[in-house]
Amino acid sequence: MAKHFEELQCWQFAREMVKNVYEILKEESVQKDDYLKHQLNRAALSVMNNIAEGFGRNNNGEFCRYLEIASGSCAELRSMLYILSDFRRVKDEHLKETVIKAGTTHMKILALLRHLKNYEPSNPKIFLPEAEAFGVNFQTKRYGNGKTF
Repeated sequence: MAKHFEELQCWQFAREMVKNVYEILKEESVQKDDYLKHQLNRAALSVMNNIAEGFGRNNNGEFCRYLEIASGSCAELRSMLYILSDFRRVKDEHLKETVIKAGTTHMKILALLRHLKNYEPSNPKIFLPEAEAFGVNFQTKRYGNGKTF
């Protein structure tokens, strides 16, 4: 059961992704471009922080909305990583690892979002294996709309 956002796998992956982005931000070719540097930083932090903020709302509907924002920010980050790749502005090893981390984070967010939107309290066992895949037992988390996750 997740009592804290730090227990969510999607947040844990987002945290690792942010670390990777910060390694990219140290590269000289990125340092020279203030706009790109700001956008990369903003998008990466948005993913991690929106997961945390949504979880903290203790409301299923709001949590889903924040996960949708995190998903969008993750897609934006991935798009910017392709720009870096196209213009050969970052070392391949940093880029490849960060693209993989961003893709995995995005999949984890979407899986959690799908679970939250499809959860039926009358039959919680249907989605329990998917919930366990994120490392969370949603059956014990009470949200403002009366559903227990």
